[in-house]
Amino acid sequence: MGLIPPASRKPNGIRDFDQESCNWIEFVRCLRDAGVQIEALIDYIKLFYQEGTAEARIE
Repeated sequence: MGLIPPASRKPNGIRDFDQESCNWIEFVRCLRDAGVQIEALIDYIKLFYQEGTAEARIE
């Protein structure tokens, strides 16, 4: 769904999340617990990676 960055995998196939990915997972969990819809999260994350979108992300 694109909510977290792709994770590398260990030789045994288990995902190896770095700290940035863990932070995104925690962020997404907090927003989901607050009732934010998946569609809104996807839109937010797309905006996050674009410059000059702070105002749109706040909305």
